Amino acid sequence: MEGDALILAADWLARLEEARRLGQEVEAEEVARTRLRLKRRAYQARHKTALDHHPANAGADGWTEDLVHLADPPDSRALMRLMGTRVQTMRGPGVLWDQKGREARVILESSPKVWTALDIGELIPSTEGAA
Repeated sequence: MEGDALILAADWLARLEEARRLGQEVEAEEVARTRLRLKRRAYQARHKTALDHHPANAGADGWTEDLVHLADPPDSRALMRLMGTRVQTMRGPGVLWDQKGREARVILESSPKVWTALDIGELIPSTEGAA
């Protein structure tokens, strides 16, 4: 640099290309162009794709017959009585540790070192009372 003027090296273009190659800029640009092309094709064909019957599409394609209907969750008084007791959940047995709003915090037998946040609807009502 001389004063306010910037002077480029004679082989500046070769150096630029080498820096781009070392930084994998060219490959990243090719990957980005490929992703863009695939996304563009998918968007343009979005109305040609038929919905599949999958729980993730529940309500979108009218398919809900095979979804598991949860029982009504216990009320807050019943949950308070169950604190510290063994409960059955959709994810397996555990101990009800805490409850905040619609969140039940359960220490599952499959993962006894941490509590797992569950919706209170995932608690399975016991037919024989608290164990």
